[in-house]
Amino acid sequence: MNAYGIGFRGAHSEIIPNHGDELECEECGMCIDICPVGALTSGTYRYKTRPWELTYTGTVCNHCGDGCKTTLGVRNNVIIRANNREEFVAAAERIRKLLASPEILSRREANLDQVIVEAYIPGREVAVEGLLTDGQLRVLAIFDKPDPLEGPYFEETIYVTPSRLSPSSLRDVERCALDAVRALGLTQGPVHAEFRINEQGVWPLEVAPRPIGGLCARALRFQHPEDGDLVGLEELLLRHAVDLPGADWPRESKAAGVMMIPVPRSGILEKVDGDDQARAIAGVSEIQITARLHDYIAAWPEGSTYLGFLFSRAESPEEAESALRAAHAKLRFTIAPRLAVEHPATRGMIT
Repeated sequence: MNAYGIGFRGAHSEIIPNHGDELECEECGMCIDICPVGALTSGTYRYKTRPWELTYTGTVCNHCGDGCKTTLGVRNNVIIRANNREEFVAAAERIRKLLASPEILSRREANLDQVIVEAYIPGREVAVEGLLTDGQLRVLAIFDKPDPLEGPYFEETIYVTPSRLSPSSLRDVERCALDAVRALGLTQGPVHAEFRINEQGVWPLEVAPRPIGGLCARALRFQHPEDGDLVGLEELLLRHAVDLPGADWPRESKAAGVMMIPVPRSGILEKVDGDDQARAIAGVSEIQITARLHDYIAAWPEGSTYLGFLFSRAESPEEAESALRAAHAKLRFTIAPRLAVEHPATRGMIT
C-alpha cells in the first residue's frame, strides 16, 4: 500500500501517486477498497452505482500468484451472491442442497455437482423476441423489464413492450441480437434473447432458439395490416414454419405487458382474494392464477414457479405497466405454513 501518498499541506492536501504522475504497483485495487471517502474509483465501476447499493463478496484475487483475499461489490446479480466469505459458503451450501433435491435429481441432468461463478454485468435488462428466416432476424418485440433485477436472487416480474429505450439503444440491442444468433449458427425459427445495457454497450445474457416461455407469449399479438385480424405468437410461428400467409404481420400498435406474479413466501396456498377488483382495473386484459389451491408453493430460489400471470394492454407502455402494478396490489394471497412431513424418496423431513 505505498502506491499513493498525501501531497502538499493543510487544506491543499491531495492524494497523489508516490511515483510522479504514474503508478508503479501491482494494480491490485486495494487503494480503492480502503479509500475512506470514495474519491478513488475504478474505471469499470465509476458512475454505475453507489456504495450503499452494493453487496459484497469475499473472494481471492487472481491478478497474480499471491492469492490475496479481497471483497467484490456487486449489484443486480441474477445468481445467489454473498456479502462475505461466510455468506459465500452459506450460499454455496444452499445451492448444493438445491442440486441434491429429489426434484432436481429426477431430471437426470449432467454436471449437477458443479456450480458456475460468473462476473456480474450491471445495467438495464431487456428481452428480445425474434424470428429467423434464412439467417435474417426479424425483431418481433423488445420488452423492458422495469423492476430492478437485483439479488441476492430474484424472480422476474414485469415485461412491457414496446421498449422505452432510446432509438439508438434499440438499434444497438438489435445489432447485438443479430451478432449473437449468427455466432451460434441459428438460421430458422423463433429466438428469445436477453440483454443487459450499460455505458460499455449491450451484453448478451441468454440467446435460445425458442419463443418466450409459458403464458408470457399471450402478451404478443400480431395484426393484419388491412382488416385488423389478430393472431397470437404461437400462430404466427406456425404460419412461419409451414410457410403460410400472415407470418409477416406486424405486432399490434397497443402497448402490452405481463406480470409473473411473485411468490412472497413458501407455504400452502389456501386462498386468493381480490381477483375481481384486479380485473376491474383499466387496461387489465387477463388474469390467470396458475398455482393450485391447497398445494405447496416455494418462494425463490428454492421454487421455480409463479402464482400466476397478469396481462395488460394500453395506449402506452407506462399505462400498461401501471395497470399491472395496480392489479397486483388488489390481489391477496393467503399462504399458510407447511407442516413437517417425511419425503417419500429421501425419508428426510420437509418443513
